[in-house]
Amino acid sequence: SHAYWVFWYHLEIIPSETPAVEPKPVEAPVSTLPPGIKGRRDFDSDEAYGEYVKATIKPNMKVRAIAEHGKVQKDMTGVYFGTNDGNPPCFVIWDADLGIKEDDIVFLDNVPAEKKSHAYWVYWYEVEIIATETTPEVIPPEVKPPEVIPPEVKPPDEVTPPEVTPPEVKPPEVIPPEV
Repeated sequence: SHAYWVFWYHLEIIPSETPAVEPKPVEAPVSTLPPGIKGRRDFDSDEAYGEYVKATIKPNMKVRAIAEHGKVQKDMTGVYFGTNDGNPPCFVIWDADLGIKEDDIVFLDNVPAEKKSHAYWVYWYEVEIIATETTPEVIPPEVKPPEVIPPEVKPPDEVTPPEVTPPEVKPPEVIPPEV
């Protein structure tokens, strides 16, 4: 077939009873998120979604990558292992072997040796929680992810405010006007 350029005024629109191409019905996407878990589309920004994931996710929850990051490809699945609040902060042991070597990344303590090549760090907003139940078959119970313990907040030592003496104020000197 050939294509030619024509002026718009050389064209005529002919109404038709049936469209040339039948439109396909739009199917609503099936949610794969567990009940009560929000997805990225529920938030206005990556930052807001990332804060939600950080507050919601627990070690051993199943996750899916919703963005590419380094060796992690979109739609890869894995298990959240923990965080060290570094950058990126979300440590996942992915189902796929990424070929990670001992010197490639910083590992959290207690990562099973046979899973180190599957481990990679991503940002909170780059994963979605796809299962809230724990998956002990991925991380054996004897290997516990490190708990992030907030530093202990100590009350300040009792401080006595210093005594403040107001300065002595002298009345202004009045000079009588000269006559």
